Amino acid sequence: MSDKRTIEANRERLIDTVKTNRNAHLAVFYDAVKDWEDDLKKAVAELAESPLNAEKLAKASRINLFKPKNFSREYERAIAQLEMDVRETIVLSLSEANQLISDEWDFVRDIDGNQYMSKAKGLM
Repeated sequence: MSDKRTIEANRERLIDTVKTNRNAHLAVFYDAVKDWEDDLKKAVAELAESPLNAEKLAKASRINLFKPKNFSREYERAIAQLEMDVRETIVLSLSEANQLISDEWDFVRDIDGNQYMSKAKGLM
């Protein structure tokens, strides 16, 4: 007997949930990119006024490091796999359920650690 817990999920409902989560991720991503681009443009404009200013160069470099990442490919991959499955009910491990239903993917740390993504998600 296996002690690994699983849940059964309706495939169509699961696809809808993953699509909803993907759309929410994209909304946060696009908001974050807009804020990031605005900040980067300001920093570059300041640097252009004083190109030898090390502080302004460092600021522009720091902002560039926080470019938001789009993880929608992960959602698309999961959606494609679920759409190809012929079963009406899908058996998920708890780990898979956390990703697909609760939107708790491995990349969440990258999102939460990015000041622009966190701000767009309302965490800041």
